[in-house]
Amino acid sequence: MFSHSLQKFKQHLVSWLYQEVDDIPRVSQHRFVNLALSVPFALGLSGSSIPAQALPVLQSMFSSQAQGLGGANPTITVWPGEGTNLSVILTGETIQKAWLDDPSHLSLDFDGQMCSPSNSTESSSNSDNKASKKDCSKSSVQVVHLREIKPIKFPALLNSSTTLLTLVTTGPQGRHLYSFRIVYGTGVPQYHTFAIYPDPRSAAQSFSQANEREEQLSAIKRGLAIAESKRWVNRQSPIWNRIQSFIALNGSGVSVNKAAQRAGISTELVDRLSDLGKANTAMPLSPLP
Repeated sequence: MFSHSLQKFKQHLVSWLYQEVDDIPRVSQHRFVNLALSVPFALGLSGSSIPAQALPVLQSMFSSQAQGLGGANPTITVWPGEGTNLSVILTGETIQKAWLDDPSHLSLDFDGQMCSPSNSTESSSNSDNKASKKDCSKSSVQVVHLREIKPIKFPALLNSSTTLLTLVTTGPQGRHLYSFRIVYGTGVPQYHTFAIYPDPRSAAQSFSQANEREEQLSAIKRGLAIAESKRWVNRQSPIWNRIQSFIALNGSGVSVNKAAQRAGISTELVDRLSDLGKANTAMPLSPLP
């Protein structure tokens, strides 16, 4: 009875997984689904006494979130005795570089070769150096396997209950930098695979627009500070409060034109302050009202 229920559960899970990855190439779909199913069902659960509700589930996150563009680094938990897979298969990226800041509690393994010998044309006298050089631009790695190990003491390495895993990837959307806070769990694992999904187009645009707005606001603030230092404006003048009102409105998501109109300043003044902040040099402004 349990075996039959588990088989039905597996069929539903496979169907759901394929629906989730319907917009990526078929080869990548098969690879991802096999990875997601490999750990729980490779443990002999097709006929074991472990209840279906205890099976590990998939943890997922959009690429922009995994890059920390939402304001925080994501956290990955690794449990003793059972590893955690970190996958970028769905994004179509490959991992070129991986850094683990504290290797005393974790081991890393990869699903392919991250670097290959460089095809250097150096002379034979430099054969030793040539052999040591690696070309990481042709990496085939898309999965990192993290496994907790018995602590190893490294000289000068400080003890910590967490560590940071950093990945440099390349793919259809260019190079990405991912940083993950790694913590160590206890008890029954909550998941075995942490998958990064490609951003929905609207989400990617939203993050890009938010970053552009933040950069412009930073430039305006720098420009205002320079204008104050040059005594082109002072904090007691009405224009100072209007500019501060604009900064608050635009920072909350109001467009530049509407924020300027509501604050009572011209968009020309906004552009001048922004240019002044970007140049970070003395640039004469027209008289401020």
